[in-house]
Amino acid sequence: MLWSQNLSPTLPLQAATSYVLIDLDTGQILDSLNIDAIQPVASVAKILTSLVALEQLGPDFRFETTVLTNARMDQGRWQGDLILWGGGDPFLSSDDLAKLTQSLSQVSPQPVVGKFYYEDLVNPATEINPLQPMAAAYNPGISPLSVDFNRVWVKTSKSLLPDATDLPVAETYAVTDQRLIPTPWITVLWSTHQKYHHHFIQNAFDPSSTNILPILMGEEWQLPLSEQAQIEWLPVKNPAYHCAYIFQELATHQGLMLPKPLPLIRQKDQSLSTMLAGYHVIARHYSPPLSQITPLVLQYSNNISAELIGYQLLQEPSSSHLLSGCEGADCIAHYLRSWAQLRLPQLDWQSLDIHQFSGLGHANHLTSRQMSAILQYLWGHPQEYFILKEGFTTPPFLSNSSIAPFLQTKTGTLVGVSTVAGYLLSSHNHHLAFFIASNNPQEISNLLLETGNRSPFSTGPQREWQRQTRQFQKELLEYWFAVH
Repeated sequence: MLWSQNLSPTLPLQAATSYVLIDLDTGQILDSLNIDAIQPVASVAKILTSLVALEQLGPDFRFETTVLTNARMDQGRWQGDLILWGGGDPFLSSDDLAKLTQSLSQVSPQPVVGKFYYEDLVNPATEINPLQPMAAAYNPGISPLSVDFNRVWVKTSKSLLPDATDLPVAETYAVTDQRLIPTPWITVLWSTHQKYHHHFIQNAFDPSSTNILPILMGEEWQLPLSEQAQIEWLPVKNPAYHCAYIFQELATHQGLMLPKPLPLIRQKDQSLSTMLAGYHVIARHYSPPLSQITPLVLQYSNNISAELIGYQLLQEPSSSHLLSGCEGADCIAHYLRSWAQLRLPQLDWQSLDIHQFSGLGHANHLTSRQMSAILQYLWGHPQEYFILKEGFTTPPFLSNSSIAPFLQTKTGTLVGVSTVAGYLLSSHNHHLAFFIASNNPQEISNLLLETGNRSPFSTGPQREWQRQTRQFQKELLEYWFAVH
């Protein structure tokens, strides 16, 4: 450790802290503390996810969302079924779905649609991490069909539900730059209880059939009335149905009346060609290239985008050798650990344990030594570095610092976790990389005793702890800049 006692910034209270500073030109470690201590990484994990995606998928990779049909022309009318098929597009918007419906309206003046299917998973994830607050907009469900970042805007209304008591309700909307789409299938009641409650409404009567169908009809929230002024967004827990619902609504604007959306689930060991036999693509939407998406994922630290990019990584045939013998939730950790071991064999990667591609969760761990190696690897691959550096930002706690023009950073924040990583390009023409991480063990321990049914908003003491850790990070970076 290079500090003298009078220069040393004060370590934040109740914080287990690690850090490392390396010279990118020589690989020399210039300063470190607890370099091999395992630390929660939080959103800094998005650097690794983005790097691997650019390397494995390529910067020109585009996600594809399609509409398929088995329809044929019959007496001048287009008749058949439709399938809305997702490609895991992390930036798919309602505006994009509107363009798909416009394409459909050009196929036939008055099409007759028998059934309307949407792609869904056998066991769809209703949240990124069940240990995180269930009502946090950054913790939505994940599906290959995901739209508008799987969140809805909450607008409080004074009206009452027909069968409600005296509890106020809220309206929900899907929001884009061009559209505000009501989503009445997601209902909100404000409750005097301090708990967050969510459930699906299923097995509802389908008016187009004489049978009771086990299909999703809605989501219902009960939220604490005390937090009404704070809650602006809610996560969508079944994004595939939500996407199909919005598509159905937008289709009506084109004069295309679609029946109720029905899930189409690929069975285990069923090939895609067998499942879609007889269907052909009639409308297609491509995402922007990955080279445009990944910097925005870093800049806005969007969790769902990172998860969908990671989901695509796991589907790639080239990933099979990295996923050998892997099943369930451990596949993400196994995949990233295998990738790191292959690319950086000089280090032991067994302690790298990342279960969410976004880093959302306290169980996503690595060491300062491992993070510094990842940053050095990124620096040594100019194509990926020059793409991702556009996503590095100057966070508010560093915006007024004299070293801000020389920093490229990505921060991570969870309750009881504060991290920052990136590059410090000093005035002495030194190229440096750093990682600073602090966690509050007691706070994290308390959280893990709770369920995900807790407030998505931090408390005053939690925010003060974050302020202290950010002040420490600022002072440490300024010191490094002064002496290197």
